[in-house]
Amino acid sequence: MGGSLRPVIEIIIDDVFQKVKITLFSQPDPAADKLIIVLEEISKIYVSLDNELTSFLALSLDSNMTYDQVNEIEEDLLNIEGGELIVRVSEARGHCSKINNIYNMHLQGWFGSSLSREQNNNVPYPAMKMRSR
Repeated sequence: MGGSLRPVIEIIIDDVFQKVKITLFSQPDPAADKLIIVLEEISKIYVSLDNELTSFLALSLDSNMTYDQVNEIEEDLLNIEGGELIVRVSEARGHCSKINNIYNMHLQGWFGSSLSREQNNNVPYPAMKMRSR
């Protein structure tokens, strides 16, 4: 599938989460269920962006197109220009306050007690440190 974010997501998952996965799951904690919720929230934005980019990249004009086909593409482009894309992505965006609360109440302690200082410092927490908007 051309234009997909899936390869990028797979690289992020492999490079970031695989490094600490064995350590975390060798010391199971009820927070593991909360980590799944956080990852699902974060994945919403990537799935939405992937869908939007795939749709955008599929747009093309051809001299053999009918008037209705050209009109449909024009409507899609006007929707993007008018901010509809931003609205759809924002609706799919993970809830930062939910992620932040889970991080503070469940994950921070689990990560701190299970990971070495170096591992803990290397895990990217920006999504979990975001404040709600």
